[in-house]
Amino acid sequence: MESSFNFLADDFDTVELLPYLENIEVLYAENHFTQELVEVRKVLEFVARQILDFNYVSIDSYATFNDCLRKLKKHKLLPPNINNRFHEWKQEGNENAHELQDATKIRGLEGLKGLFDVLVWYMNNIINPDNQINPKFAEPKLEVNYQTNERKLIYIVDIDTDKGGLDRYKGSEKIGEASVDDLEANLSPNSDDLKEAATKRVNKYLKTSGLPYTIQWAQLAFRSEDKSWFSDRDVHAVLERSGIKHTKELNGSEWFKTDVETGKKSYPSCKGTS
Repeated sequence: MESSFNFLADDFDTVELLPYLENIEVLYAENHFTQELVEVRKVLEFVARQILDFNYVSIDSYATFNDCLRKLKKHKLLPPNINNRFHEWKQEGNENAHELQDATKIRGLEGLKGLFDVLVWYMNNIINPDNQINPKFAEPKLEVNYQTNERKLIYIVDIDTDKGGLDRYKGSEKIGEASVDDLEANLSPNSDDLKEAATKRVNKYLKTSGLPYTIQWAQLAFRSEDKSWFSDRDVHAVLERSGIKHTKELNGSEWFKTDVETGKKSYPSCKGTS
């Protein structure tokens, strides 16, 4: 599935948003509109804080999304149309987090488009004003072979922090999801073929940023008991239940304060063998 947000891969300050945004697109494509809109709100809150930070406006770590929006208004940092999108989808995300009724596909698509508009403005006015972009938005659609031909794998990647300037990555592992469609691939745990498939996935959002990384582990995400595939979100849930925290300094749901061995131990729980 081609992402409408690939333009964020061109800058170090935005590339880490890509996996989170691609997850939102998948939620939409799989008709999980309520969860999608809650995640849209989370990204908007992160962007609001980043805009304040780039403009040297201090904000407490415990400040609410409303606090951030009030400061953005006070310092006149948003044009009216972008300000309206922040408020509309903040409210929509709040409502979907507490309502039992599912969001509609129309609202899901509108929320995704609203987030897209905010991020294009963010790139053109905050991140890189000297390089104006005009990307096109496309409704996310699952590819025909998404569930039939592709086989999911879970990978663990870390950043080489020895090169300096990357201290926020120390002690953290990224646990994500990729797929392998080569019918002749070696599917044994941590095989070269699985690590190659993981590398192709990671390169989509880390290569352009110049971050030095290593694929530490790759393994099929397959439950032999019921012949089904699990996702990286299932692995994340196991880690969270074990008390392992997300890395606060890094954006997105895939970064955890953990090590490779602990991450690997979460796989059996997802496979139903622990």
